[in-house]
Amino acid sequence: MQIDEAQRSTSTFDGSPHPLPIEYHAGDACGLLYRVQLTRARAFCEGLSVEPWPVLGAAMVGVYAWEYRETSIGPYAELGIGLLVRRRGAKPSLMRLALNTAAQAAQGMLVLSLPVTTELACSLGKSLWGYPKYVAEISTRFDAHSAHVRLGQELELELGGVRGVRHSLPIATFTELAGDLVRTHVDVRSRPILGTPRNGAVRLLGGDGPSARLVRALGLDALRPALAFHTREFRATLPLGEALGNARSAANSGSCK
Repeated sequence: MQIDEAQRSTSTFDGSPHPLPIEYHAGDACGLLYRVQLTRARAFCEGLSVEPWPVLGAAMVGVYAWEYRETSIGPYAELGIGLLVRRRGAKPSLMRLALNTAAQAAQGMLVLSLPVTTELACSLGKSLWGYPKYVAEISTRFDAHSAHVRLGQELELELGGVRGVRHSLPIATFTELAGDLVRTHVDVRSRPILGTPRNGAVRLLGGDGPSARLVRALGLDALRPALAFHTREFRATLPLGEALGNARSAANSGSCK
């Protein structure tokens, strides 16, 4: 995938130019991190050049939510589901991961689902980053310590508070775009409270959709989260990602093992 210099500085949607990178000036964010059976997680990287990165024998899956109050492409809400992965054959350090969640080029979160509330955010995310976005109704309620997020009739995320410390949480994502594996390092300039949730859960609401199907397949609705984070001061810069070569190269194809 080649991105020319003009595309690096601006992108056009609906006839209007939009400067890049995308800037997030103010927002709320929260997330729950789950330990999931490796056998469940492996199905989501079959044929890819990344694999689940086991942490103490389990795959790590995050469910995240954001209410972006002020951005360079307007306000919108977003909910994401991602799987912690590493590039096949790589051996990143868990100690370095704990210190900086995006520092190692061989690891990141494989984005599995990323619904948003505006057509602009959806179109740019799919075309420029390969994010698996779709437009959906998302309602959020954040206060100083807790959060409640509802994704249409698919699911809701509840967080009742976090026992922990403030910790920097930069974001590194993996996606597939035009056949390439793309890694994007999101520069997050806020320090959320990170630790164990006082109470937290993802609950299915009975409706069907990509995110609900993922929750069922991963068994998240039957698990208790291991970690959580929360902030009302989310600020970040989303640059274009780096193409790393064939996402499904023959040398790396096959099921995750």
